[in-house]
Amino acid sequence: MLGDDCEYCEQYFNKNKDLKELKEGGSKDKNAIKALEKEVRRFKSSIRWYYPILNRDTGKSTILETSLSVRNKLEDFTRAEVDILASDFVLVRTEKPGSDYYTLIRKDSKDTPKLSGEEAEEITKCLEWNIEEIVQGKESKLRFSPEEL
Repeated sequence: MLGDDCEYCEQYFNKNKDLKELKEGGSKDKNAIKALEKEVRRFKSSIRWYYPILNRDTGKSTILETSLSVRNKLEDFTRAEVDILASDFVLVRTEKPGSDYYTLIRKDSKDTPKLSGEEAEEITKCLEWNIEEIVQGKESKLRFSPEEL
């Protein structure tokens, strides 16, 4: 989130590069390839993005933790000059492999109810949050401990 270097990410990229070279080199050693694929999976990063949102179902502000694919979809709307802060979206988990695992649907303005006074207060509240401070205390979900490295 801060753009700092990450030793786990560096190890992932280095091992992934080695795997790519092994495969492109025409290696027939399937055991070596499988072993390196297993190593790569141990270090694969899971990038998460955090957004303050208003949950229209509950009327409460919350933090949406989401994937890079959803962030990319939001950026596509922004590039298309859609005011994402003035729009309602529905996030659907489709479980289709790849970038469509989550679908982000923008609701038509005629289907979007006006904000109530309580919802407007919730939005004001969540826009004042320091997201970094709130999510920084979250523990990593690494599949291994640093001692295993």
